[in-house]
Amino acid sequence: MLVLTVVVVLPRFQRIQSLNDVVNRLVREHLQGIRPVHAYNAEAYEQKKFAAANQDITDNNMVATKTMAVINPGMTAISSGLTLAVYWIGAFLIAAAGASAKLTLYSEMVVFSNYAMQIIMAFMLLNMVFVMLPRAQVSVRRVQEVIGTTSSIVSGAGAMVDESQQGTVEFRDVSFSYPDDGARVLSHVSFKAKQGETIAFIGATGSGKTTLVQLVDRLFDATGGEVLIDGVPIQDFDLDDLHNRVGYIPQTATLFKGTVKTNICYGEAAATRSDQEVEDALAIAQADFVQTLPAGTDATIEQGGRNVSGGQRQRLAIARALARKPEILVFDDSFSALDFATDRALRDALERECAGTTRLIVAQRVSTIRDADQILVLDQGRVVGQGTHEELLKSCKPYQEIVNSQMSAEEAAHV
Repeated sequence: MLVLTVVVVLPRFQRIQSLNDVVNRLVREHLQGIRPVHAYNAEAYEQKKFAAANQDITDNNMVATKTMAVINPGMTAISSGLTLAVYWIGAFLIAAAGASAKLTLYSEMVVFSNYAMQIIMAFMLLNMVFVMLPRAQVSVRRVQEVIGTTSSIVSGAGAMVDESQQGTVEFRDVSFSYPDDGARVLSHVSFKAKQGETIAFIGATGSGKTTLVQLVDRLFDATGGEVLIDGVPIQDFDLDDLHNRVGYIPQTATLFKGTVKTNICYGEAAATRSDQEVEDALAIAQADFVQTLPAGTDATIEQGGRNVSGGQRQRLAIARALARKPEILVFDDSFSALDFATDRALRDALERECAGTTRLIVAQRVSTIRDADQILVLDQGRVVGQGTHEELLKSCKPYQEIVNSQMSAEEAAHV
């Protein structure tokens, strides 16, 4: 019976645990994507996917359950049969023994029966362990994958910053490749942003813009060249110190369940921020919609910001970064959900209120970056153009193509 458990039941329960993940993933995808599912009339398609996964886990459960249905009565039959055999044989031995030996034989029979039952019960418990073990193994393996993963981003010992270089960002011949991928995402990128300057990055999808700005906040380490903040190699900074210097607004604005204020005052230094600082950050981010909410900054934000629009989420995410008052602001396509008027007003407010803050902007719209001090045009990870809007219109064909695709020649000449 133990062999049957190991050979048949154990692998089945291991597979069942993995199949549970598949079913849970399908349900989660269906619920999160309920609108596209309805919009594309994909209900039947999703039902078929779920039915196939559900049938797979059902078949494995049936095999494991049927096997256990045989094993459990089998173990009970062996236990009862062994007890019966002990007493049966013992009865004959006691009957055939002499009067003086009967009591001794009876005592030995009872002891032997108890030991036999303990052995059988131990095997039954061991059988149960083998049933629970595969599920525990799968769960432990997942936990170990997380616990056992060591970050490649190691905090530095701390950097002595040159005050004259404060707010500068410099890339020196930087290249980058993702782990286990030989293709370079960035190749020999060099530029320098001085304090208060606005540096913009534009290019086709997949040209490496997001990867480039993520190197500034050290979400990755460059595989070639050197990134410097305030004139110091980025690896020398303590990570907490580095992240306090850089305000990063990602492509997808993420809000947390709570209130507008708790989202703006997010992080370890949240308790030190006053109501006025929160209001100032919201004002610069053009998040004036907060004033129209009945509870104001105490208005509830649902998980993921489901109860606000995409543009409102982006403005709250920008306000969250502004409230930290960092030396460097990194906008990773953070204006994409804003209308042109709000985009313009936000950039004007940044220029006016954050004049001493270095700004790195990734954008797809030329109107968002046309006033930048320097624009880098990326193509397949390489810088193919670098200069102001006017300079690139004269010298950079890829930039000309981007401009012409978004506005007429007359508009391009006057922006």
